Amino acid sequence: PTLTFTFVFERRTTNYYQRGLILMMIVFTFLASAVFFFDIRCGERLGFGVTVLLAMVATEIIASDILPTCPELLWIECITFGSTIFAIGCLVESCVVTHIYYKQRKEDFTEYNLNYKHNKKVDKTEELSPYNDDPPRANLPASDLLDFEDCI
Repeated sequence: PTLTFTFVFERRTTNYYQRGLILMMIVFTFLASAVFFFDIRCGERLGFGVTVLLAMVATEIIASDILPTCPELLWIECITFGSTIFAIGCLVESCVVTHIYYKQRKEDFTEYNLNYKHNKKVDKTEELSPYNDDPPRANLPASDLLDFEDCI
């Protein structure tokens, strides 16, 4: 006599991984690309990108406790790795663009200062401080002044 058993396994944990890990990584990836919609003059662009990247790393740390340890590369690990690389790319691109923008702005201010000093008679009260390279704020064009509402 032989006894035969049939085991039926159901996967009930896929919804947990999809909801807890995959959906969060997709949301963080879209949030990482949201840095391109921030005004470059506000300064919140880099802070937001770093915050999203830190949230992704925290999610990966939590996922490492949940996921099984195996020699194969899991598809969840591929998705989290790709999302993290994308967020790092967004942050690096934002750093480069911010550096180029402010380098150009500093050259514009230096040129503005030279034209301001040579083309206009400067009295002692209006003279620029040696510690400040910016021209007097009242003489800047209205397009260069930044309101708080422009940052939102």
